[in-house]
Amino acid sequence: TINDGTYNKQWIIAGFDMEHNHQASDGNTKDNGYGICLIPKKSLGSYVWDSNNNSKGYNGSTINTSTLPTVANNLKNVLGDHLVLRNVLLSSARDSNYYASAYIWTTAYCTLMSMGQVTGTFSSNANKYDDGEANYKLPLFNYETWSFDAWAWLRGLYGHVSFGGGGVYGLTTSGDSDYNGCYSSNGLRP
Repeated sequence: TINDGTYNKQWIIAGFDMEHNHQASDGNTKDNGYGICLIPKKSLGSYVWDSNNNSKGYNGSTINTSTLPTVANNLKNVLGDHLVLRNVLLSSARDSNYYASAYIWTTAYCTLMSMGQVTGTFSSNANKYDDGEANYKLPLFNYETWSFDAWAWLRGLYGHVSFGGGGVYGLTTSGDSDYNGCYSSNGLRP
């Protein structure tokens, strides 16, 4: 349990040293060192993925530029320097069909998972731009399925959705893949 004063949630260890000397989807190695990958056991709340129709990919999304930095600042109150500022490769653009079409290296303390981190199948959205540096399966999901309390956002772009605008992948409470409009409010599990 991390009592950060805001979320005060239980977290699950999903893997150890997953980003030490790890090669990302673009072929580059950005060593994030040794460490523990944690996922909150229950959603940190309900949040919009992006209010601007995911035009700048995951990197430019509201969830990445505003929501997750707030989560990180709260966690730093307890974890201090143990919360690692990671090198991350995030989708940075989308094409006319609303699929990720580019990525960029940047840094982040907290990120959403890729579909492959849960399923072990990569480029399982439309392409490698959704995977970025998150192109390894988290060992936790070799032993259990995603079955927590709320539908939760992932980082991958789904494409154009019939109800208007861009869709984004997520996981249902039973562990199945699904999508929703990026402007919808859903669970947060960085």
